[in-house]
Amino acid sequence: MTPHTIVIGAGYAGIMAANRLCSAEGPSRPRVTLINPKDHFIERIRLHSYAASTLKSVSHPLATLLHPQVDVRVDSVESIEPEARRVTLAGGESLSYDVLIYAAGSAEGAAPPEALQISTLAGAEETRRRLQEHTSGPVHIVGGGHTGLELVGEIASEHPQIEIHLHCAGAIAPSVSERARAAILRRLKRLKVIVHTHQPVPMRDHDARRALLGDGLLIWCAGFSTPSLAMTSGLPHDTRRRLQVTPELQVPGFPSIFGAGDAIAIDHPGYAYLRMGCASALPLGAHVADNVQRYLEQRPLEPYRGGYIVQNIALGPKNALVQFVHPDDRPRSIHMGGLAGGIFKESICRMTLRSLSNEARHPGTFSWSQHAELGPQADDEPAA
Repeated sequence: MTPHTIVIGAGYAGIMAANRLCSAEGPSRPRVTLINPKDHFIERIRLHSYAASTLKSVSHPLATLLHPQVDVRVDSVESIEPEARRVTLAGGESLSYDVLIYAAGSAEGAAPPEALQISTLAGAEETRRRLQEHTSGPVHIVGGGHTGLELVGEIASEHPQIEIHLHCAGAIAPSVSERARAAILRRLKRLKVIVHTHQPVPMRDHDARRALLGDGLLIWCAGFSTPSLAMTSGLPHDTRRRLQVTPELQVPGFPSIFGAGDAIAIDHPGYAYLRMGCASALPLGAHVADNVQRYLEQRPLEPYRGGYIVQNIALGPKNALVQFVHPDDRPRSIHMGGLAGGIFKESICRMTLRSLSNEARHPGTFSWSQHAELGPQADDEPAA
C-alpha cells in the first residue's frame, strides 16, 4: 500500500518537507497530508513590516505554495499517539500515518499582560492597529535581537513623530561583530531611537516595570515559545518543550517520527549553533523529507550538516545590516549596510518565498549550504 506521511505545520519547514516528498518515484512515494490551523502561509520574516504598516499583507494561500498532490487539512493536532501511529485533530477526526513529520513551528513567548507581540499574524495585526491609533506618549520595544531591531527600524521610518525606546538586557544584536553593532547603533541614532542597553525590563513585576518605562505603548520582542504538543504526547522533549531528535532528525525510540524547524532540538552537542528562523527551517525541512524517503526505502539515514552564510537585520525600508558569518553562525569581520544591505535583505526575503513555490513546481531541486565538519563527528555511531 502507498505509505502515508503526515506533516504537522505549514510554516517554512513543513511546506518545504511536504513539497519535497512529492519528488519520490515508485511504490515508496508517500501520500502526503499537511495539517495546519489556517489555509494560508504567514511570511513571518516580514511581520515587523506589516506591524509598522510598511507592508500591506504577509499572507499567502497555501494552494499557491504547495504541490498539487499534497492534501491539506485545515485543523489543529490535539494529540499524537506514537505507539498507534495516529494523530487526533481538534475537530475530532483521527488520522493514521506511516511516517509523521513534526514541524509545528514557534509562537509568542511569555510577555507582560499589557504588552503587544508581533510573532504571530494576530499579534502583528493588533500592533499595527494600535500604532495607527497612537497619538501621544512613547513606544517602548523590549528586545535587542533581530525581531526588536527590525521592528524599531520600521516604526521609526513609518512613524517619525513617535518617540521610540529600545530596551535590551545586554548589548543589542549580540550575534554580530563589534563593527556591525556600531553600524547598527549609528543607524538607530539617525532614526532618533533612544537605546537602553544592559537594562533588563522586569516581566512579572508590574510596578517595577511601570517605574522603569512610565506610560506608553509596550511591544515585547524578547523571545519565542514552542508548542506543548510533543510534551503532552509523551514524546522526548527539552526544557523548552521542543521535540528532541537525532542528528538524522528522527525521534529516538520512535523511528516513524521525524522533526524539523523551530519546534525541534537536535540532541547532540554538535548542533548548538542552530538558530530559529527560516534560514534553518528551509534546509531542515528539505533534509527531513530526504531522510523520510530513505526511511521508507530502508536506506541508511544521513545526519544534517547545514551551515549559514549571513545574518540579515532590516533597519527600516530599503536599509539593512548584513553580517557575513562562518558556517556555524559565528560572525566574520565583513558586514554590509545601508541601501546595499537593504537590497540584499529584500532579495533574500523574496528568494525564501520563491524557494517554497519552486519546490512545489519542481520537487527535489532545493539546495543548501552543507559542511562536513558540522554536526556529529565521523566516529559517532550511525543511526539505526
